[in-house]
Amino acid sequence: MEILYSARTSTEYAELDARLSRLRLLRNDRAASDAAMAALRELAGRGDGYHRVPVTDALIAAAAAEQGGLAVLHKDGHFDRLAEVLAFASAPLPVE
Repeated sequence: MEILYSARTSTEYAELDARLSRLRLLRNDRAASDAAMAALRELAGRGDGYHRVPVTDALIAAAAAEQGGLAVLHKDGHFDRLAEVLAFASAPLPVE
């Protein structure tokens, strides 16, 4: 969803959607939500405000971690923080 949100035109959205449709979908169920909440709790314990990451990021990262051993490609530094408490590799995309 975050990648699609970045599309600036309907054409760009359609192109991104077509490319993303070839990727494997990950679960976003109660287990992923529980993992996201646990991660936020652990981050909150590290310092005031350290847990303040977008909820969708936390859920996506938790779902990826639940699937086991997957990297999360991103352009958002919040994933680096989430990787501190969840079992996934944070893989920042190059800045354009």
